[in-house]
Amino acid sequence: MNKFYLTLIFVLFAINGYSQTFEDYMAEAQSAADMWDYDEAVQAYDKAQEMNPGNTEIYSLRAYAKDMNGDRESAVIDYGKAIEFDPTDAGLYYSRAYAREYIYDYQGAVEDFTKYLELAGDDADIYSIRARCLYQLDDYSGAISDYTMSINIAPDNSEIYYDRAYAYIEVDNFESAINDYMKVLELDPANPRIPAKIATVKVLSGAYEKAIDDCNSMIKEDEGDLEAYFIRGYAKTESGDYESAIADLDFVIEQYPGLPESFYYRAVSKFNLNKYGEALQDFNGAIDLKPDYAEAYYERAVLKNNMGDEKGAATDFLEAEKLGYIAG
Repeated sequence: MNKFYLTLIFVLFAINGYSQTFEDYMAEAQSAADMWDYDEAVQAYDKAQEMNPGNTEIYSLRAYAKDMNGDRESAVIDYGKAIEFDPTDAGLYYSRAYAREYIYDYQGAVEDFTKYLELAGDDADIYSIRARCLYQLDDYSGAISDYTMSINIAPDNSEIYYDRAYAYIEVDNFESAINDYMKVLELDPANPRIPAKIATVKVLSGAYEKAIDDCNSMIKEDEGDLEAYFIRGYAKTESGDYESAIADLDFVIEQYPGLPESFYYRAVSKFNLNKYGEALQDFNGAIDLKPDYAEAYYERAVLKNNMGDEKGAATDFLEAEKLGYIAG
């Protein structure tokens, strides 16, 4: 018997003599996960599951590994299987809720966060996150209710007031939105976002002069505050002070030409001053920067109609409608 043949027999014997067990694969998966090699962990869990399909622990562990590996859809499925085996494990609903939120399944996330709260009790963070999902579902009243529950538990968390203000704005409760922003300032006086937010809400509420006064104060503190110039230009456009609005928006666009709203409001101001050609250029600029800018398509359609371009107007009206714009 030659040496090669003997060696081959030895190798085959060695291979056949060693077979990984279920415990080996589970240990391999855990070791890979500890090293953040979630792809390897998932593969090991797959092999373990094939060897012992009745082991319920695999599904939750593999779900987590898939979640961390970016395969949220598959993770949701595994979390679901784990929940079937243990429907009282609050942590499984918690993890699946986050995975669902990540893949924009906000309704599923809301349902899972709700179940988590039923099993684990009140939790300020969970109320806040569920509110965020409800907001994405356009359930602004539900979001406000959840943010309020969160605030009742954690009244010193400024971010919750900040987020609730957005929901108040969506239901046109501008006074409550401003009150929430003021609370943020009380809790976090150095927060740089709030003065501009308050000024914007004042514009939305129709308090244009108050908004302009706020912007004047911001500009006095920082002459290069582009956000303040933009909001002031926006307020002046809404109040009919078109020439002054154009001056503010000119400054913003000169310094930062990447904001589509600056072109939009400057276009509106120029349109109202019968500067049709310049307005058209600005509407074009707004749409170039933001191709799904429904309001810009609608206003450009009105402008084109005034300019006698009925065909172009019809095309823009149709595009605005496709994008969900409803004329007020």
